[in-house]
Amino acid sequence: TSYTWAPAATLNNTNTSSPLANPSVNTVYTVTIVNSGFGLSCSDTRTVQVLVRPSPTTSFNYTANPCGGGIYFFDQSQNNIVSWSWTLAPGVTSTVQNPYNFYSQGGTYTVSLVSTNNFSCQSKSDVLVQVNPPPPVSASGATAICIGNKAQLYAFGGISYSWSPASSLDFPASSNPIASPSVSTLYSVVITTSGTVNGDNCEFVLTQSVAVSVLSSIPVSAVANPGLIKKGDNSTLIYTGSPGALVQWYPLNSTTPTFGYTVTAKPDGPRTYTAVATNGACRQDVTVFVDVFNPECLEKDLFIPNTFTPNNDGNNDKLFVRGLKVEEFYFAIYNRWGEKVFETTDRAVGWDGTYNGKPADVGVFGWYLEAKCQGGESAFLKGNVTLIR
Repeated sequence: TSYTWAPAATLNNTNTSSPLANPSVNTVYTVTIVNSGFGLSCSDTRTVQVLVRPSPTTSFNYTANPCGGGIYFFDQSQNNIVSWSWTLAPGVTSTVQNPYNFYSQGGTYTVSLVSTNNFSCQSKSDVLVQVNPPPPVSASGATAICIGNKAQLYAFGGISYSWSPASSLDFPASSNPIASPSVSTLYSVVITTSGTVNGDNCEFVLTQSVAVSVLSSIPVSAVANPGLIKKGDNSTLIYTGSPGALVQWYPLNSTTPTFGYTVTAKPDGPRTYTAVATNGACRQDVTVFVDVFNPECLEKDLFIPNTFTPNNDGNNDKLFVRGLKVEEFYFAIYNRWGEKVFETTDRAVGWDGTYNGKPADVGVFGWYLEAKCQGGESAFLKGNVTLIR
């Protein structure tokens, strides 16, 4: 099999199956393929087009503050530029088209710009920039807040100050205004010093960014499902809030997993869990309680008669809750219509078979017991008792 490519001018080899092409304009290449064998010769022709996209031409200039420090950069790149990647100093980058940087130390810096056009083609330009050292002026302050909070800004070294944007500042003409931005904001301050150049006071522009975080656009809460479990069972803890927060559950290592909007808890007794949600500078704690009961603490020790006879014969005239392990309890009795006829939290008080001061009708009554046993375990039981006279 043989191959013949054309046009040959921009190919490194016209007689190979895979030549390298280096066209400067859009070019259609043709290959003729010949297959000879057994006294026969077959040929065919195919074409392929190589599109040559224009490369960007990257360049920029700059304007330096004659008093030192600040430099404005101006992009002059051509050929449909859509993005910019600047390196203004070691560790200082920007993606805006025309950035500004304040060099607090002065000196010589290599500034780089990589421009990208609409065909994703890139080119780079490096320029050595000489910066005059400025006087000791500075700007600083809080760099991150939660929405609704305030950020203290500081500027030093001048005789007057002018901060912007002014709309979210209490005193933009002060050296230390308080900012209340609702969105992330880059503040700039013009610091005027008493030093002069050509008879004019020097002005320096410095910046301070404040990132504004939002924890949740909906109310934050936490629930347990179920909120009452038997000892040994699991409960699902669910944090509710906008996506994006980091949620950690406390006590540490008491849930599986430790982080997440939904985790599993297996407490060995009643326990309060705390979900700590953070997003940027925002933090909010919400708690959820899981109640745990152990029916064994009552079933092995509790005794409530299934019949009693309030006939004043001195024998089984009152219905009491009996149990040595019971420390606290709530005991209630209901008639067949669901009316509560008796309740108590005192183990020394029993039901005497009356309702509203009158003897209750004979028959079956339902009882409900909520108790706390020794060791803090809780239990809930229900049953029936028959009143006989």
